[in-house]
Amino acid sequence: MHITVKDGILLQAQWDVVETPRFFEVMLKGMRAELVPFLTSRICGICSISQSLASIRAIEKAMKIMPPPVAEKTRLLAMHGETLQSHALHLFFLIAPDFAGTNTMMPLIHSHHDFVRTGLQLRELGNEICAVATGRSAHPVSLAVGGLSKAPDKKKLLHLQTLIRAQTPKLESACSFYRSRSMPDFIRETEFISLFNGATYPSIGGRLISTDGVDRDEDEYLFMTNEYTQDSSTSKYTRLSRESSFVGALARFNNNSHLLHPKARETAASFGLRPICHNPFMNNIAQLIECVHLLEDADDLINSLIEMDFRRYIPPTDQRLALELG
Repeated sequence: MHITVKDGILLQAQWDVVETPRFFEVMLKGMRAELVPFLTSRICGICSISQSLASIRAIEKAMKIMPPPVAEKTRLLAMHGETLQSHALHLFFLIAPDFAGTNTMMPLIHSHHDFVRTGLQLRELGNEICAVATGRSAHPVSLAVGGLSKAPDKKKLLHLQTLIRAQTPKLESACSFYRSRSMPDFIRETEFISLFNGATYPSIGGRLISTDGVDRDEDEYLFMTNEYTQDSSTSKYTRLSRESSFVGALARFNNNSHLLHPKARETAASFGLRPICHNPFMNNIAQLIECVHLLEDADDLINSLIEMDFRRYIPPTDQRLALELG
């Protein structure tokens, strides 16, 4: 990080990022379409499901394939699991020490035992949701072009629902912790970019919109990202209407808060969070609000999946898989 200050005035602040290119695009050339999601999931261990689904959706759109409802609901459930484990890691272990005034989260084991325990359980729950929905907690094996290679086991879904309902009330300990802390009073106006479908709080697909009024089809992602490079970094930068933009939980909240589950909207109100919020520190609270939404929506998704007859979506020639689903 290079910072130049002269006579007490900040002249320049530059962050040089050195990130070695991994050339996934080149590795994908010539590969059979059905194998692509298994490689792209290796781009990241934390967001392997979203990487896999991005490639699956791209292939399905190119081939005009419409996945069956059971696949769409299972994919959304998997995304909820991935987002939950990511948010839990950030909220309970990465930033909590900053708000508690400790160097690590270890002292919180004694001073805020319930809070830490909730974090561990939510992280584990996120992993379990991913495992039930996709076959593994990381690098999914059952997400496939056209649908699923194997539908989730209904007994496991019922057990998962029990775990979700047991953990949902415990989120209150996290809410209490962050209500007792004040976020820095900092405002930085910027452009918030997220998905939007107008019907549900977005996780997969939809239009690309921004708080500056940009509204594009998801196929126009290159226009939205507008990638460019700088000599100081091997990572790519993006810009849209301004020199910088904001994505993630706060961006989704600013563009879609009215589509949150009612309990999540109640949680937002308890923190006084309303769109459009330009305090980047409130992204932490937006993540917490999304955790409430994810658990409530995951419960509803499981109810829908349990009521479905999975065999309706299996080609009649595939008797072996039909027996597995039995």
